[in-house]
Amino acid sequence: MLTLSQNVPPVVLVGSEGAALQSQIADAGGVWFHGDPENVLIDEDVVTGWRAQDGQVVAVPTTHNQRASHYDLDHAGFAFQKGVNSGFTLANAVAKIDRFTAVLVYSVADDEARSLFSLNTGAANAMIFLSEADGKLFAKDRASSIEVSLPAPPRNSQKQMVILSFNHRHLYLWSRGEIVSATGRPEGLDAPADLFIGCRSNRAGLVKTLGSSVIHDVMFWPGRSLLGSADARDIAALDAVHRYRRWAL
Repeated sequence: MLTLSQNVPPVVLVGSEGAALQSQIADAGGVWFHGDPENVLIDEDVVTGWRAQDGQVVAVPTTHNQRASHYDLDHAGFAFQKGVNSGFTLANAVAKIDRFTAVLVYSVADDEARSLFSLNTGAANAMIFLSEADGKLFAKDRASSIEVSLPAPPRNSQKQMVILSFNHRHLYLWSRGEIVSATGRPEGLDAPADLFIGCRSNRAGLVKTLGSSVIHDVMFWPGRSLLGSADARDIAALDAVHRYRRWAL
């Protein structure tokens, strides 16, 4: 056993990772949807929302959610079914899609996760989305003017973390220790955008974009691109993310 003669800050103690990460997200004005049963809002056996860790905001079922949102208590997350719209949305998550970071923790037992996350401008239908299909984990804008991809994680029900960052013309993707980036000129992103979980928009149809997965966590930093940044605040936030991944997943 290792004994230290001096006091150490709480952040270095195993078990404090969630609190440290929540602090980083809150300080940046971000939001964390964590798959704790206390965060699930239900009315007459129908899921009506996914409440954020700080209790301040709630992601609600999308317009075309088929009242099918299902909380998986055994795996502490929301289970999504192939071809069934059961996604959530947070309206006006950003004033424009210029710089952001999204961190998702998800698992896939079989099949494909398909749509995991999106920022969508609504009527203009400009977006940047994160998806998993055809053996790839990828992110891009709707016009495919900027795109990044990595091999999809294995199908074994284990929790996987993926980090997506965007900084004006630069898109970054991290998964399982690998990071890729691309540069492009996406159009139509200079508008307010809604955040989507488990789907890409409030539009009906496109069931082929809806896959099977369990989403355990969605963390979102508006105005902060943690990947590819030399800013000390971003480095500290990214360190908190990886500490959470190593010790809490």
